[in-house]
Amino acid sequence: MSAAAASSPVDTAAAGDPATSPSTVAVLSAPSVTVTAPAPVSEAASTTPAFPPPPPVPPRADATPTHRVGAPANDGPRELTPFPEPPETGLLGDARYVLALIRARIERRAAILSVDAAMKKDVAALDEVLGDLGSAGRPHKMTARPLTEENMAIDAAQGRAGDADRAAAEAQARLAEEDARFAASLKELESKLAAVEQTSQAASAELEKLEEERRKLRDGKKQVEGKQRQLLKSAEERESKAEKLPMGADRAGLRRSAEELRSDAARLEPERSELEKKLAALEQPLAEAQAHAGAARADLEATRKAQGDARVGHRHRRAEHQAEVARAARARSDAAAEIARRLVTLGTLLNLNRIASPELDPLYASVDELRDSIATREREIERLRAEASRSDPRAFARGTGVLVGALVVFIAVVCLVLSIR
Repeated sequence: MSAAAASSPVDTAAAGDPATSPSTVAVLSAPSVTVTAPAPVSEAASTTPAFPPPPPVPPRADATPTHRVGAPANDGPRELTPFPEPPETGLLGDARYVLALIRARIERRAAILSVDAAMKKDVAALDEVLGDLGSAGRPHKMTARPLTEENMAIDAAQGRAGDADRAAAEAQARLAEEDARFAASLKELESKLAAVEQTSQAASAELEKLEEERRKLRDGKKQVEGKQRQLLKSAEERESKAEKLPMGADRAGLRRSAEELRSDAARLEPERSELEKKLAALEQPLAEAQAHAGAARADLEATRKAQGDARVGHRHRRAEHQAEVARAARARSDAAAEIARRLVTLGTLLNLNRIASPELDPLYASVDELRDSIATREREIERLRAEASRSDPRAFARGTGVLVGALVVFIAVVCLVLSIR
């Protein structure tokens, strides 16, 4: 049986006797509940407390440390206006009664919410004290079957919590090992990538240099061959003109000029041959440079792919280890929640079947105090609900009519004044 069974009566129907007092009614805020002896609560002379202060609690034994539970310290009673009585005669009295009734109902509903919040804190504090009682009572010999069953269930839950802790530690170790391994692998791949990039850049630069040299040689050869073709063409044209002329000086001059042009073309042949030899000699280094550059580019792409694959694999393995850590954490959390729940159950059973012990007596007293406080607050809420629900229907109807009529008259006067302006 958990302490949470003491549910709030705010949402339930009130069933108390209406209480009417001519003096001011006070509602206490949540008191401070401790396992040691609490400070005495004084009563104001001019107010009536909504519920009596709890009885003093005997001090704990020295073997049990002081444990503070419950709500913040008591700030003193909060005063409520007296609930209005219906007037004997007069419409103005009925209107004042309606206003006072509305104010009193609002105050009491706020007081109900305040007392209910304090009662919820008491219920939470009761669960905590019952858990402490169950934890403190475990070392004692308990022969009742429900108590032994709860003890065995708590032992099993604690074993599961230990297993979850070990699993989480192992998963964390594997995660750290994976991070270290990936860091070393990534460092090695980055060094290799830098070296491969440097080799690829050098091979590309060498290939570009040889290709530029080949282009220059080809351009030079084309220029020499062009000059030769132009000289030979001019020589043929002059030879053709000379054949058409009759024998004489002009014909002989054209033939001499043609021979000179052929001689000039022949003098360019060694230069053309040299350029052709250089081009032939450049083919093998160029082919080797192309092969070297291609291999360097392939090595560079393979290294980059290996680096990307290493990152993807590391993310997947890391996600698996993190999932294992999360599963272990959930299992640990579930086990801890079950332990806390079963300790409350064990404390409840132990409170019903009390074992005499100096260590447990202060906890028993705290349980009794909190239960008395919860019951007192329940009665206070019932009293406030009953008080807030009562009224004089006739006086309320007359007063409401007076207030509505006054509001209508006021609106009419305002509209008239606005229309005149």
